[in-house]
Amino acid sequence: YFFYDFIAVCYYGLMEPATFFHHLICIIGMTLPLTYGMSANFVVRGMHAAECADPLIHSRVILRHYGLKYTQTYEVVEILFMFVYVIGRVGLYSYATWSTCVCDQNHWMVKFVAVALVVHTMYFVSIIVGIYGKRFKEISDRSRLKVKTRWFEPLNK
Repeated sequence: YFFYDFIAVCYYGLMEPATFFHHLICIIGMTLPLTYGMSANFVVRGMHAAECADPLIHSRVILRHYGLKYTQTYEVVEILFMFVYVIGRVGLYSYATWSTCVCDQNHWMVKFVAVALVVHTMYFVSIIVGIYGKRFKEISDRSRLKVKTRWFEPLNK
């Protein structure tokens, strides 16, 4: 998945330094268990925690492509995405990283990758917290101005 996604992101010109770092670390982290025949259970646990918000982020993209960005549906999906991302990445992934690092049998590089992804996650969580603030300010402003949004009809029509 990460090889394909890495190539697709490069092909479509969407590669940013943070995305490059994320994909590179994930590819290394997933290659090691295949090479050494160990630690795969830790990688799968980490992937589950790290990727738990993917269905919501993909739903956001689909809604935007259908021109439904300024709808209640998009807003709910976006807020749920941010909530699940923060809970999954900070809560579940931090625990997965801790359990990976305390296991003596894990390769040192698997431990390094787990810690590197936590650092990467904290960077994105700081961005998401800022987006949360802006989103709730927009909702508050619309409420104050009595602007109603609909579930599947955008404000820009």
